[in-house]
Amino acid sequence: MWFSIGAHPGLRCPFSHHEKFTDYYIEFEKKEHADRYFLENGLLSGKKELLLDNTKILQLDPVIFQDDAIILKDLKSKSLSLKSITSPHKITVSLERFPYLGLWMKPEFPLFICIEPWFGLADKYNCSGRLQDKEGILSLEPAKSFECFYKIIIE
Repeated sequence: MWFSIGAHPGLRCPFSHHEKFTDYYIEFEKKEHADRYFLENGLLSGKKELLLDNTKILQLDPVIFQDDAIILKDLKSKSLSLKSITSPHKITVSLERFPYLGLWMKPEFPLFICIEPWFGLADKYNCSGRLQDKEGILSLEPAKSFECFYKIIIE
């Protein structure tokens, strides 16, 4: 059986009414050097650009979501935290074993962010249409099982 799996948890951001979305940032467990992969009309466009250059911090701003989701691959970090410069509260999401991460929000409605651990990706523009050729697709033999989990810690 061919499959992929992922999560789409939406987190209230900002946490309180006196804060702004731009008070928030994502802090990765480890310094990351990672490209952002772009979607176009729901498909991977093949376009990428450096997003994290040996840093643990991604400053949040609705502008960075103008081109849809932020897609990252093969991060070193096993977790990341949503934090604010104005509050001690944070939300940590575990990513262990997940090879892809999606970050998404509606730029015109900056009241939440989705932190999405994924085992698969959208199709590419030049895809063959065959599931077994899809990037990140998993295969499970008969009578076998697959298990994964993510954890959200609210502090």
